[in-house]
Amino acid sequence: MEEGFTRIANELFEALIQAPLTDRERRVALSVVRLTYGWNKKADRIADSQIAEIAHLPRQKVNQVKQQLIAKKVLMVEGSGHGLTSLNKHFDEWELTARHTPKTHPDSGGDKKGDTVPHGGDKDCTPRGCTPKTEDNSVPKGTDDSSKKTKPRKWGEEVDHELVTEMVAAVSSDLDSPVKHNPTTWANEFRLMRQRDGRTVEQIRYLITWTAAHDFWAGIVMSPAKLRAKWDQLAKQAKTEHQQRRTNRDSGRLGMAQPKPQGTYTPTDMDNLPDWMRD
Repeated sequence: MEEGFTRIANELFEALIQAPLTDRERRVALSVVRLTYGWNKKADRIADSQIAEIAHLPRQKVNQVKQQLIAKKVLMVEGSGHGLTSLNKHFDEWELTARHTPKTHPDSGGDKKGDTVPHGGDKDCTPRGCTPKTEDNSVPKGTDDSSKKTKPRKWGEEVDHELVTEMVAAVSSDLDSPVKHNPTTWANEFRLMRQRDGRTVEQIRYLITWTAAHDFWAGIVMSPAKLRAKWDQLAKQAKTEHQQRRTNRDSGRLGMAQPKPQGTYTPTDMDNLPDWMRD
């Protein structure tokens, strides 16, 4: 505290935490908070390089993200040019679904990166040149009638992101820091397990815990993709080990231990296997 602190209302800070912003958007917004409230100012002239240094982002990306936050009314800029930048403390005014659309000059002939320029003949033209038409451009790409398909979007529902958090904690328990992962990619794998493979959330949670505690599989199954790829082998081995433990217990080699009530199983106690794995 002696080296400085940032004073912000709890309600406003919680709104920043809960807002469905991207990682870059949240880092830029918090950087603005640091460069204003952190200096007991409501607003200030903030250069993109200052935000880039605090947010650890490329300076070229900062302005793009900042404009997105301005479109969502999370940030405000007063005045033209390098105006006073501030966090909009009236978070009920935030429009979190808004999108920033970069301005283009109507007579520029299209985006320099290759937007199509209208042409009256049988060619498609860009600022870089013209090429003969090879397909029917009236059919949107990605439709059943198009020869070019768009890549499927990776996404996951709330429960899939909960499974991501659980697996990160499970596979990182013996590591110095959390395992590196892409939350969207991992959530997408869990969604595919549920929707395409027919796995239940209970089944997924069980195998996450079981593999993380297993002497052999703990070092191999470090991601949802690997869990999905090895699913049948993992489930079969879990059943086999459970049956072996039951045999050993019944023969007296494990003493007179009694099974716990169903639902209290742990990774090291296979006597209480869930119903889906008993069949």
